Amino acid sequence: ISFILNLFFNFYNFFATKIENILFRKKKFKINNFLLKRGYEIVKLKNKLIIDFKNKKTISKNKYFKIYVLTKKDLEKIIFTLFEKNNLKEILEKKLGFKFDVNFILAYKTYNVRLKDQNRGWYANHWHRDKTFSKNIIKLIIPLHQIGSIDGGIQIYDKNISQQRINKIKKKNCFIFKGMENDLLIFNPNECFHKAGNPKSKPRSQLMLQLNPSYDWTKDKKLYEKQFRLEPKFPLVEYMFLKKEKI
Repeated sequence: ISFILNLFFNFYNFFATKIENILFRKKKFKINNFLLKRGYEIVKLKNKLIIDFKNKKTISKNKYFKIYVLTKKDLEKIIFTLFEKNNLKEILEKKLGFKFDVNFILAYKTYNVRLKDQNRGWYANHWHRDKTFSKNIIKLIIPLHQIGSIDGGIQIYDKNISQQRINKIKKKNCFIFKGMENDLLIFNPNECFHKAGNPKSKPRSQLMLQLNPSYDWTKDKKLYEKQFRLEPKFPLVEYMFLKKEKI
């Protein structure tokens, strides 16, 4: 079964990537840049995202993972601050050659996973690549507080190292995200092996956005409802059917 699933995922990945490149990619973009070469990059936000998460309602998904309930106003503020005030539209188009659809936004808090539970997946805490994505989909990660070396920042292997089997990769080559609230991590979840780190003491809180190649800069009309569901899979198929709004 796993062989058949992997074959299907590879088939989807290949054709979804080809279709996106043909339909959506612009000719003018910086081919030689760190993000394309490594599969991840940190960008400094000139305008910090200001939302009071301390008083936000949370929902427990399991004993180690909670989501913050974002209001529709919160979602609008996130999109406006990132893509308009911080000019992220232009930055991403220059680096990747795509306009994007904001398909998913989630704010969440992760807790230290006890040793006896570490063999189970609680919040993407095992090495993986997002196989149901194309090679063009990106994720954005923004800390909601300072993330240091013991706070369980996301761990990433660059796209070249990730061509190997995960058990063949040397741990010293791993990038561990540390940053402030004005640090934005962009990474490619399909081409880079990655996992959530395990916070040592206090929980780690961060914001994640999933961006899919698009004809224009858009957002999914169901962003509010989607935060209560699982992260979208096979987004190119979803893109064809779900309603969008221009941003």
